[in-house]
Amino acid sequence: MKKKNMFISIVALVLFFTGLFFVKQYNDGRYAHDDYFYYKVPADQSTEIEDLFDDSGKIVDKGKEYKFIAISENGEEREVTFTIQTKDSEKLLQPGQYLKIAMSKELSLSEKIISESDVPKSVLAKLNSKEN
Repeated sequence: MKKKNMFISIVALVLFFTGLFFVKQYNDGRYAHDDYFYYKVPADQSTEIEDLFDDSGKIVDKGKEYKFIAISENGEEREVTFTIQTKDSEKLLQPGQYLKIAMSKELSLSEKIISESDVPKSVLAKLNSKEN
């Protein structure tokens, strides 16, 4: 009986720690900061407020959803998607603005408007060449 209980305890511990490992892997991939990416808002970017919808198609708010390709300092390109919820169009991204986006391996964690001088020179050259 003691051996059976010991075996069950060991199996339970192995399963528990295996589960913890996979939870950590998931969280690190989804929520841990991986790299910064940069983006220049194009001159033709609309600044009109739009309806925002949930997964079932129901209007839930006003604002704008953005989806674009941003560039990291090492030249990696990644698709970035995020939403700004607002009823004030001046709070939306404005043409010509530069963004610094903190990305995990899967998500945009935060977006910050920065000045052109804060964009790494190698990235700035790529952003400006994409615009032309």
